[in-house]
Amino acid sequence: MYKRQVQKNQFTNPSGHAYMVRDLTRQILRAAAHDRLSRYVFSASETRLISDAAYLHDVGKLLTPRSILNKRGGLTAQEREKVNLHTVNGAMLIYLHPQFHSVFMQKYAYEIALHHHERIDGCGYPDGLQGSELMPWTQIVSLADVYVALTEDRPYRSAYQKEQAWSLITQGACGVFDEKLLRCVERHMCCLLYTSDAADD
Repeated sequence: MYKRQVQKNQFTNPSGHAYMVRDLTRQILRAAAHDRLSRYVFSASETRLISDAAYLHDVGKLLTPRSILNKRGGLTAQEREKVNLHTVNGAMLIYLHPQFHSVFMQKYAYEIALHHHERIDGCGYPDGLQGSELMPWTQIVSLADVYVALTEDRPYRSAYQKEQAWSLITQGACGVFDEKLLRCVERHMCCLLYTSDAADD
């Protein structure tokens, strides 16, 4: 059943978004390592694995009705509930797919898919995690995901300018992020956010 639904379901710009989140995740990880930011420093190999896992953060949307994902207007409460299930569905797909049974997939990709909409104040979903309950690599992917999402066109709105997007994030309009992480990104902002895209070297 899941295979048939994944094959028939397509939504606007899924791969472009995933690639940009992957690349921005890698750059934020490198910035955190440069600044020796507590909890956010990983080895070069871990940085590569986390970045690759970030590509799968929205894989659960393959099980979300495309009519909802591509809807131009606002979502109903029932539709929003179905969209929010992409976190659980993504973790399930990664857990069940034989290609993803490596230790790295279970450690990084599963956690990222399940919890990339969690926020440190406990107001995210699906589990309402807060503070240190959130894995640091998941927080980085969450930040990259929000920034990329804000700066690209969606069926229901046009893209925000990069300065506007970052302002929304720092003002808490997209949920609460670790202040240390936000300050780190701001210190490297010219390289991270104001380039034409999140370039991969």
